[in-house]
Amino acid sequence: MKNKNYRIGLLLFVFSIACIFGQNITGGVEVKQGTRIIDISVIKRVTQQYYLLTKDKPIELNIVGPTWLRVYTRLLFKPELKGKVGYKIIVSEDEEERIVSLETEKSKSAVGPANQEFGKWRSFFIEVPKGINNYKFTLWQAKSETVAVRFNIEKPKEWTQIVPPGTFSSSLIAEEAGKTIRYYELGINEPIKIEFVGPLRLKVGTRLNYDITMQGRQNFTIVVQEKGQELQKSTFKVNKSETIKYQNKTEVVPSVERFSYLQIPAGKHQLEFRLEGTLGKSAGLRFLTKTPQKYE
Repeated sequence: MKNKNYRIGLLLFVFSIACIFGQNITGGVEVKQGTRIIDISVIKRVTQQYYLLTKDKPIELNIVGPTWLRVYTRLLFKPELKGKVGYKIIVSEDEEERIVSLETEKSKSAVGPANQEFGKWRSFFIEVPKGINNYKFTLWQAKSETVAVRFNIEKPKEWTQIVPPGTFSSSLIAEEAGKTIRYYELGINEPIKIEFVGPLRLKVGTRLNYDITMQGRQNFTIVVQEKGQELQKSTFKVNKSETIKYQNKTEVVPSVERFSYLQIPAGKHQLEFRLEGTLGKSAGLRFLTKTPQKYE
């Protein structure tokens, strides 16, 4: 009992001396005065739930609009995949569909439950109109036949319209609610060639131009190519706009606007835009972009 009391007394004495001389005692470890101290924030791993999209198992969902849906994707990175890898997803809504082309590389932080490796996340947005809407996501092309997908109600950041260098037959000046918007005219047999410098996330706004012979709902397709290779093909159904008109071409009526999105990799790229699959003679295109995001 005396030995026990002696040990307790000695510990209390050491602690008192440490307090007097400003020494640090943590968990029984005594650190001498003068040692620098900092606080370090440790970032914990975040677990997120993804749905698996494969070529034989598309994903369907219903969503009530108006709202914005952001689709996050991660390509399953098999051991044989190296460097940057592309993949394509078809997004279908009723009778409309578009192909979303994405490119990624292996992530250093994303790991599956069985230690599977995944690519850095890539995402795209869908502007969901009013009412109940059904969307179907189909994996079209991928060297790995699995893509992890998650959905989030998330509005995109503001886009800025740009004036890219290129060959344009003419410009269309649209007026809506007192604001003017410049479109570039894309003829049915007159593709537009434009140079972009990546990495860049590009948003393309498109309006089909109705002439006097065209009535009701109309179809049209915008094809994007680079060096003869198809990068994206977007098909839309539209009606005439009731709120917008062209100041400098009053003989045609623009349709409601539809948007497509394109991820442009690093370097210079000359893209060709073509108008197909329509009774219309032309369409108006505008190009928007925003600050690139960091991917993990």
